[in-house]
Amino acid sequence: MTLVNQIEGSVSGLEGWASWQVTEPWRLGAGIVQLGKHLGSTRGTPDPAGVANLGNDPRRQWQLRSSLNLGRRGALDVMVRHVDALPTPVVEGYTAVDARFAFKVTPALELSVLAQNLLDRRHVEFNAVNVASQIERHVFVKATWQLER
Repeated sequence: MTLVNQIEGSVSGLEGWASWQVTEPWRLGAGIVQLGKHLGSTRGTPDPAGVANLGNDPRRQWQLRSSLNLGRRGALDVMVRHVDALPTPVVEGYTAVDARFAFKVTPALELSVLAQNLLDRRHVEFNAVNVASQIERHVFVKATWQLER
């Protein structure tokens, strides 16, 4: 038995990433992905479900990152990312901001706070809005204890 989806087409895209050490304690990073898909059914009549499922990707995604060492004991990281809308089912594009602050209490103990999705209380990343999981804003507190060797 052979299964085929009888869909053909072309895909083109561009991906780029860069990093810049602004100063010794501060690093910036950026990336972008651009994607184009042109799909159709080989049967002559489009299979809307098949083409829609295979073509359900954002056209553009980008990300900006900043990492700053605050002396030997602290660090502050901020990330902004954007994902364009999805075509089928329609899911709105979104921009999200995450931030992390870490502080070394001792050489062995680090405490950190991570806040995710700071711009919105929640957003959908995939599936139709009425059945999709909502990605909610979260705040995490973390303690890392590193045993000396």
